[in-house]
Parts: sequence; structure tokens; C-alpha cells
Amino acid sequence: MTGVRHFGFLVFVSALSIAARAVYAQEMTSGRTVDARLALDAQIATVLKAPRVKQADPLAAMAVEAGELLRLAEQIDAHLRDHPDDADVVPLLLAKLESLYVGSTLRGDGLDRLEAEFSSILKETDSPAIAEAAEYWRTRKQLNRVRAAQALGQSDGDEAVELMRAFARDHPSSKYAVQFARQVLEHDMERGALDDAAALLKVLEEHHPRHAITEALSGQYRLRKAIDAAWRPVLHDFDGQLLPWDSAGGATTIVVFWSPTHTPSVRMLETLARIHQRAGAGRFRGVAVALHRDAALVREKFNGAISDAVIRDAWITAQEKGGWSSAIAGEYGIRSLPTILILGADLRLQKVHEPREWGTQSDIEKLLGLSDETSATDVLSTRATTVPTK
Repeated sequence: MTGVRHFGFLVFVSALSIAARAVYAQEMTSGRTVDARLALDAQIATVLKAPRVKQADPLAAMAVEAGELLRLAEQIDAHLRDHPDDADVVPLLLAKLESLYVGSTLRGDGLDRLEAEFSSILKETDSPAIAEAAEYWRTRKQLNRVRAAQALGQSDGDEAVELMRAFARDHPSSKYAVQFARQVLEHDMERGALDDAAALLKVLEEHHPRHAITEALSGQYRLRKAIDAAWRPVLHDFDGQLLPWDSAGGATTIVVFWSPTHTPSVRMLETLARIHQRAGAGRFRGVAVALHRDAALVREKFNGAISDAVIRDAWITAQEKGGWSSAIAGEYGIRSLPTILILGADLRLQKVHEPREWGTQSDIEKLLGLSDETSATDVLSTRATTVPTK
């Protein structure tokens, strides 16, 4: 009996040992997976999310970046193959989708293989996030085709707009929908299709109510809805006193939102001063709204841009020290400088122009109805930018 008990004890100990070895092996495997995943996540952050540094040779830099992105997709494949116990695969597959698309686009080939890759990824998971991302990159691929045709004069811009509108409408809660909707809304508002803009803006406000882009677009929409209405918002001068709007009436008034630390803004004021000199100081009035808290710097840059005292007397200067967070910027979605408004002699809003719409000085003269009377040669570099204001 003693021998039987001893044998039973050995069997019991052996079973415990086997179980312990299994647990140890599982822990070792799990540990290796965790270590490998941490290394891969660091690589994804480096390749996909690190800010791009301007290179002396952009074409060579694009080729290098494309290679890094496509290698990253291969690394993700290898990780999923070697570590099937990694349960958190969705972020990896999302990174693979982005790497494949951006890498193939930068390299200029391989786009035909993307559909097969996307289909393969979709078979690996039933995640709604993966399906949504795959549809987003498919749409981006279509947009590339449409824009290439547009550059060759074989397509207008409407097809691209409708592709983005369809994605935003079909995937309203997607994070990708916000960027597409922004482009579509800006297009709609520029061409005066405010009903179309309102429908898409309603989608954004329902699904992304506190997103900064939604808030900015809501303000820009309100601004365009105010066209033909009297426009006398609350503005303040350097001393914090209310802007005397009555002194701005009686002639066409141009309102410029600018910042003294934003070079294109200052150049716009210089250009308007030149137009003023050619056309005569009485032809229009100006209201320069500085989104900046340093009154001394605002005065210095304004006086430097409009140095002629006679011309400067035709301008009213306003300063909103809250910058982007000021009431006026929030109310009307001012997010790029210089934004320009044209008011009639009765101070009714007539036109809204943002930086991306500017090309040459003659554009401004046409806007003011002066193009037949003045000449223009200076090209403005006023690309749209969202600059931090102090």
C-alpha cells in the first residue's frame, strides 16, 4: 500500500510539473508577444505618426518614406503570423491599411494591388472599424484617379466632391468623415450652395458636435448666411472700447482678419494700401481686426504696412486679444488668415473670401470693383494657414 501511495504521489507531482511547465511556456510566449508588440508599436509611431522633416531633395525623401511604409506593412504581417496570440489586432490592421495606401501612393505604383490587400484584411476580422477604414482608403484611391483626370482636363471637381460627400453621408460617425466633410462644405459655401452645406453640416453637428472643425465650419456657415444682412458684430479697439461702426459706413468697407506675426496677413495690408493709393483714399474704408494680444506689436506692424497717413486715416483698427478663442473668431469660424469680408456702403455683408481663394493683387481689385481703373502686378503669397495667435 505504501508503494501504491508513493507511486500516486509521483504521478501527482509529475502532473503538477507538466502543468507548471505549460503555464511557464504560455507566460514566456505571452511575454515574447508583448515585447514584440511594444517594439512594433514604437515602429508604427515612428513611421506613421512622427512629424515629417523638410528635406533638401523632396523626391528622394518620398521614395525613402514609401519604402519605410511598405516595409512597415510587411513587419505587421510578420508579427501577426509569428504571434497569433496577439488579440489586439485591429490597431495593427488599421496601421497596415494606412501604410499600404500611403506607401503605394508615394511610390506611384502598387495601387492596383491595394484592392486585393484590402479584401484580404477584411477576411481576417469582422471589425466595423476595419471595414470603415478600408472604405475610406478605397475612396482616397478613387479620389486620386479623379484628381489625376481633373489635372488633365478630363474631369471637373464635382466628381471628387461627390465621392467625399457620399463617404461622409454613409459613414457619419467616422473620424475620417470630418476631413472629407470639411472639404465638401468649403466647396459648397464657396459656390453659394448653402442648402447642400446645411445638410452636411447637420450631419457633422449630430455626430461630431464638439470637434474643432465642426465648430469652425458652423461659424463659416453662419457668416455666409449673413450675406445681404447688416454686419456689425461687437469688436474692440486698442483701448478695449467698442468699435464705432457708424464711422465705417458711407463707402465700401473691407474687413481684414489678420495677425502681426503672420507674414501673409501683413503683406495683404500692404497690398490694400497700394490699391488705396491708386484708387484714392475715399473709394473704400478698411477695418483691420487683429487676432493678437500684443497691442504694441499690432500698432507697429499695422503702421508699417499702411505707412501713408492719409490712407491710414481711412482705416479703423480693432484688436481681439483672445485670438482664435475670441468671440468674433468663434462666432464666424475664423480659422485662417487673412480672411476678408466686403461690406457695402450700408454695412451689409456682400462677400466672404478666405486665403485659398487669393492669387494676385488683381483678384482684390476685382473684388472691390476697381480692376478697370487700376493695374496689378504683385503676386500675393497668401496660402491658407491656421496660425497661433498670442
